[in-house]
Amino acid sequence: MKSLMYGLVVLASAMSAAPDQAARKPVQLFDGRTLQGWEGDTRKMWRVEEGAIVGGSLDETVPRNDFLCTTRAYGNFVLRVKFKLVGTEGFVNAGVQFRSRRLTDPAHEMTGYQADLGAKYWGSLYDESRRNKTLAEPRPEQLATLKLNDWTWHRRYLIGTFLLAAAFLVNKYFEYADHLGHGQGPWASTFLAVYFTLTGLHGLHILGGMVVMAYFIGPGAHMWRSNPERFANRIEYTGLYWHFVDLVWIFLFPVLYLL
Repeated sequence: MKSLMYGLVVLASAMSAAPDQAARKPVQLFDGRTLQGWEGDTRKMWRVEEGAIVGGSLDETVPRNDFLCTTRAYGNFVLRVKFKLVGTEGFVNAGVQFRSRRLTDPAHEMTGYQADLGAKYWGSLYDESRRNKTLAEPRPEQLATLKLNDWTWHRRYLIGTFLLAAAFLVNKYFEYADHLGHGQGPWASTFLAVYFTLTGLHGLHILGGMVVMAYFIGPGAHMWRSNPERFANRIEYTGLYWHFVDLVWIFLFPVLYLL
């Protein structure tokens, strides 16, 4: 099974079993950085990437089921979780166990109820390691809320990055205009020659990144539906390029503006 699950635990609330007792303060199960408070195969199977709990692989076949569990037990509760399931080859599936416990033989398995995630199983109630069958299926109106091949949030972040880059270039335009208006062009001194050369090259890198982002926001967005894995790969490389641009500016700013 080649699969990869992105599960970002946003909020979980532990409720008292007594109906007349007020709900307790929400408990955050995941700190967004580490797997503190969780137990499982954290050396190979489970990890934290970009503020999310990630399990599985897109490069290797996952040989068996594997589960990441909270180290604390909870009574009655309401669990709120955001998830993303990607992959196209094999049985791409994941789930959220509740009212469950880890087995000892085999130790990687769980027994209990599972909110199933995956094609043909979205939102189903599955009985893991007991009856091993689906006990209930979601209603059609519940399935209608499922966002398949949706990249709304990614697009918002991409547009936000594009606008910030545009604001940076506008600010640089007024900065250049002020220098040139006072006769402080690259010919005026060695420092200004270096300043205009380095910031100009940096501006060209930003402009190039904006062109790529504009393509993926606009005409290239259709790739998300026709080939989502290829599209995600292109967006990832765009992000890496933008990290490079950020690192260059982190170096240039103190050298040119503070020293």
